[in-house]
Amino acid sequence: MNPPQADRPARLLDDDLTGRFLASSDWHFIDSNPALIDLLGHRPGESIAGRSLVDYFSDPLVLDTLLARVRVERRAGPVECRIRRHDGTVIDVSCVVSAATD
Repeated sequence: MNPPQADRPARLLDDDLTGRFLASSDWHFIDSNPALIDLLGHRPGESIAGRSLVDYFSDPLVLDTLLARVRVERRAGPVECRIRRHDGTVIDVSCVVSAATD
C-alpha cells in the first residue's frame, strides 16, 4: 500500500542530503530536514523549530541581503556564506533561498 500523497514531500526531504528548511519571514525555523540538523551540529532528531537563522550566520547582513532579494525576485543565491554550528565552529556553505507562499 502506498503512503498518502501528503506525506510524500516530507519523506523525500528526510532522505535529501542537502540541508533544507522552512522559515518564517523573520528568519525563524519552522521545519527542517535531518541533513540540516546534522550540518548545524545538532543531535539527530533534535528540533531547531523556533530558533533564529541569525544565530547561525556569522554575518547577519547576508540574511538581510537574501531576504531583500527574495522579496523582489522570489529567489536568491547561490550565495557563499559562513555558518556557525551549534558547537561554535564556523563552516563555509552555499545557500539558496526561495520564497514559498501558502
